[in-house]
Amino acid sequence: MKEIVIIGSYSNTKEKLRLLEECIGECKKNNLDVLVYGRYPIPETTQRLCDYWIFDKSNPVLDGRLMDFWNANHGKKTHKLNNDFGFAAIEQIIKGLGIVKSFNYESAYWVNYDVDMSNFQTFIDIWSEKKKDYNSLGYEFYTNYGDIKGINATVLAFNVNTSFEKLKGYFTITNYYKTNLNTTNFAEHFIKKCFELSELSHYIMDCGLTPPSKVTSNDDGLGRRYGEIPKIYDKTRTFFETCFIGTDMDTEKKVIFISNIKRPLKEIKMNLGYGILTIDSPPLNDHKCIEIVLDNLIPTKLEVLSINGNIINEELDEIFDEDYWKFNKIESI
Repeated sequence: MKEIVIIGSYSNTKEKLRLLEECIGECKKNNLDVLVYGRYPIPETTQRLCDYWIFDKSNPVLDGRLMDFWNANHGKKTHKLNNDFGFAAIEQIIKGLGIVKSFNYESAYWVNYDVDMSNFQTFIDIWSEKKKDYNSLGYEFYTNYGDIKGINATVLAFNVNTSFEKLKGYFTITNYYKTNLNTTNFAEHFIKKCFELSELSHYIMDCGLTPPSKVTSNDDGLGRRYGEIPKIYDKTRTFFETCFIGTDMDTEKKVIFISNIKRPLKEIKMNLGYGILTIDSPPLNDHKCIEIVLDNLIPTKLEVLSINGNIINEELDEIFDEDYWKFNKIESI
């Protein structure tokens, strides 16, 4: 049977691009053709790694719906606000199925660019068995509170022809509005609803078996929604594990909030884009954290250059744009 992997992507940072290329490589190790569906351009060198590359400049974000992911810890409440881009992500599934249908593929896997593909052969084997009786395969999804169930959007398998024909009339922005707008539903709930309405036969596996993301599901880039520093930045993590930067909701000033400090910090040197910032003997607050208030300065990036004289040179955040400051907030609790 002719099979292909559709990889959903929005590779607007160097790390996202690296993970996308890694995902393509893992698919190739499993002898699978690859179509990368992207809403952000990728270099020609990356395009040459896959069999097909689709660039779709549209980005149908759900207007009028703001999602607030927050975390309270160390005396601070950090917020990562997002417009609802769930449909923009999962629309790539139905469009991707339509494209590979035209290329005469019979079976397709959908994966997000950052999925850990280490055990993907197991998923392939399960689909090989289940596709005799089902038209789709995936994992159950539910929130940490267990109150919203759906179908996980990061890894799926499809009978291309049947799935596309049944789902194409349901995967629409109008239906997404109707299903999610005045609710606490996620894109995963919408997928489940579409499967039910279209009567697409679907085999659901336990969510505990879902392949993990390589960066965590906490963010769209490096798992830094709450300031967590990814393990790849091991030099910085030797000294502290969390560094959240956002706009203070009371003062409107930009604040760098460092927590989970592992060693005494005598000096920190950072490149904030507009210049180098050196903090000598930064004081700890009552929660043993460091707050660096940036008076009238707006960073465009965050790179740790050195700590206590040790050369670090790790870029935690590649770029800060206007949306970043609008959606990343911090307040005292």
